[in-house]
Amino acid sequence: MLSESSQGVFLHVKVQPKASVNQICGLENNALKIKVTSPPDKSLANKAVIDLLSKTLHIPKSTILLIKGTQSSHKTFCFLNETLESLSEKLKKYVEIG
Repeated sequence: MLSESSQGVFLHVKVQPKASVNQICGLENNALKIKVTSPPDKSLANKAVIDLLSKTLHIPKSTILLIKGTQSSHKTFCFLNETLESLSEKLKKYVEIG
């Protein structure tokens, strides 16, 4: 789910657009499952995921980049200025990271 490189920390996400609520749901097939109310049209769901991650994890939106999966439900986000340890700690209450 998480990996680190010189660019930052990568988070693999499975997105469910058009859900009834915006929420982080836990792990699904080694990816963080996120539900958003926005439709997948015009990158609205992508923006909603970034907004949710930013608000929930207290990370500036400008440091969260979608690097893979712009038109897929499986996405990879890069978190700039984060370490593997710091992001793992922030995600702990939503998933068990072992």
